[in-house]
Amino acid sequence: MMQTTLEPHDQNDHPQADTPTEGAGKCPFVHGYLQAHDTAGLNRMALSGFLRTMASDPASFDRPEGRFCASWVGMDVSVMTEENAERISANLLVSFLLQDFQPYLQKRLSQIREARQDLYSGVARQSGHYPDEIQELYFQEIRTASCDTFNAWVNQWISERHFDNARLRQEGKTPDAYGIAIEQALRFFPLSPLYTKANHTFASLVHSGSCTALHVCWSLLEAAAYQAELPTTADYVALILRSRKNILPLAIGSLGMVVTYLNNSHLHPHDGRAVHATHHGQDGIVLDHDKDGQPILTMNPAYIQPFLHGENVYYTGCPAFYVTGLIETYLEACAELAAFYNMFRTKDDSRS
Repeated sequence: MMQTTLEPHDQNDHPQADTPTEGAGKCPFVHGYLQAHDTAGLNRMALSGFLRTMASDPASFDRPEGRFCASWVGMDVSVMTEENAERISANLLVSFLLQDFQPYLQKRLSQIREARQDLYSGVARQSGHYPDEIQELYFQEIRTASCDTFNAWVNQWISERHFDNARLRQEGKTPDAYGIAIEQALRFFPLSPLYTKANHTFASLVHSGSCTALHVCWSLLEAAAYQAELPTTADYVALILRSRKNILPLAIGSLGMVVTYLNNSHLHPHDGRAVHATHHGQDGIVLDHDKDGQPILTMNPAYIQPFLHGENVYYTGCPAFYVTGLIETYLEACAELAAFYNMFRTKDDSRS
């Protein structure tokens, strides 16, 4: 059903996965964010080498019994608490499997573009003829469509992988590394006291991660809509794509630090889903200018606060950070939707 070429995507083309401090001195947010991690006593565990091991040696974690642990592929978890090792192991599985989800996601997006299908069942909006509160409502509707659609794609991807694995095992064949990792993930979460207590399955964890990524992407688009007044929709899209490097650093942080920032800046979705639009006047993402005087959006360093959850001093960063271009794919998909629905006011638009 689903053909995937197995590649350790982050080996050479995603160096920031191993060097998150690169460029920190040039960006107040990155500098303050990493400094807050140090203040909290957090230590980063880079996953790149372990992801390469999983890609090149799937037999190392093809174990029919037991629950997956990062130690299976060579990570020293003896320095961690049991809960910390559990979280790191879960992030390793999810990071690896998102490499398989990315081409599936890109295929789905390309099918929509080619067939001129909409993610949203409504009709295109007329540009410029709505007051502020209606603009926020429209953003919420489009957000809901993207959130629900991406979650459905996650379910379909897992289902297809699971079906293929069952068929291969029945035929006496071994699935590829991603197939083995899906098997391990589907076993890991139901057997994990930590994740079952939080009511998390593999699918729900990927859903929540996907929704957080979408939420940050949509928040960037809404900041562009609320804080800039540009001549054309193309100028808004250019501003968003020019600013994407400024939201990526959020993904290098610990989950606790990400959530703390989103809470402090009032950007956090109320129930963990991406469907809640931000409002006019939010300043978690602010308008600035680059060295050439061009407008650019950046995370507001004023809301950074050190956070440490118990004794979980080790963190990996967002699993999507380890997949080259995945966060950019989410952002570009959101930007395409916003442009299609004429979500950006231009200078000639009427205001009512």
